[in-house]
Amino acid sequence: MLDIASPDPHVVARLLEDGDREDLAWLCRQLPAGALAAWVERHGARRLSRRSLSFWAVTLDRPDLLPGRRPELERRRELWPL
Repeated sequence: MLDIASPDPHVVARLLEDGDREDLAWLCRQLPAGALAAWVERHGARRLSRRSLSFWAVTLDRPDLLPGRRPELERRRELWPL
């Protein structure tokens, strides 16, 4: 079981980077979405590939975490929220 207050960054990074559906389901049962988003914000840029970081930023609805963030993408989302 992961400690919600300070999950092991190596375990979380490995699961977010290479985990399958069962691994990610387990991780999401252990950490609430807010804690997972906080982990990605704190450690994602260093511990995840650019591709994984982009995926999790979109999945967690955190466009501010996207590498090379472009403001026009945020504006587009306001205009067309699909």
